[in-house]
Amino acid sequence: MPCSNRQRVHRGFTLIELLTSVVILLVITVSVTININKSRMREELDASARQVANTLRNLQAQALAAKSVLTCQPAATVNVCENGASICGAAACATRVVPTSVGMVLKTGAKAISMFAEVDPTMDDRYEDAGGRESLQDTPLSNQSGSNNVTITSLLGDATSLATVNVAFERQNGNMRINACGTPALAPVCGGSGEPVTLTITLTHATLGKSDIIKLNRLTGKISIE
Repeated sequence: MPCSNRQRVHRGFTLIELLTSVVILLVITVSVTININKSRMREELDASARQVANTLRNLQAQALAAKSVLTCQPAATVNVCENGASICGAAACATRVVPTSVGMVLKTGAKAISMFAEVDPTMDDRYEDAGGRESLQDTPLSNQSGSNNVTITSLLGDATSLATVNVAFERQNGNMRINACGTPALAPVCGGSGEPVTLTITLTHATLGKSDIIKLNRLTGKISIE
């Protein structure tokens, strides 16, 4: 039989097919990366909301348990020195005092929250005192990759927009106070309808553009994330 000299032809990918495959791969990669970044930002926002809610609950529990804090008295005022004695000057940070209330300060536009303990009877108003004398701790709302992306964008006391809110919890009974007024005697005089019954805290992620809402009810003491 005669021998055949025909060569087999091996078909490969054309340039168009290769380019199409690369484009599809890039689209998939970009889509996955975007979804991962969005998930991370969503978690950063949710974690910040949980942090605020859990810190409020911890303060409430601290008030119910009448937990003491370290203080000093360098002059006429009593200072909290729970996180360091620099505020004490030459005085010793050694006296334990049970606060009449503990609380949190929230400010519209802020990227952090601050906690305080009401320890000075001459300033017993359920508000954070000036100069950091009753400060327990300042905490950023988020710190992912060294960038604080979460901000308090709205504070509504009932239906009224507020710039600053002091949320305090009374010693032993744990009663919630929202911008306390009337009582104790050093608290501001109540104006209008008095203390808000509800507080709505809105946290917004700058890059994601989404928000989480935390709601407080002064009468029930309930703290919830929506």
